[in-house]
Amino acid sequence: MRPVQYFSKEYLDQCKNFTTEQIVQFVEDFRILFGEEANQKKLLGQQKKFLELKKFLI
Repeated sequence: MRPVQYFSKEYLDQCKNFTTEQIVQFVEDFRILFGEEANQKKLLGQQKKFLELKKFLI
């Protein structure tokens, strides 16, 4: 599932004044929040495929 964010006009106006560091911090926080979940799902999928292959080989 992809994360969806809705921003108010006021928030977007506020973001126009963000410094480079604030933008980088926002992107990094977003990556940590949603990237880890995606990585865990991918790992679980790979583990399931491995177990299916292992059953087939035995």
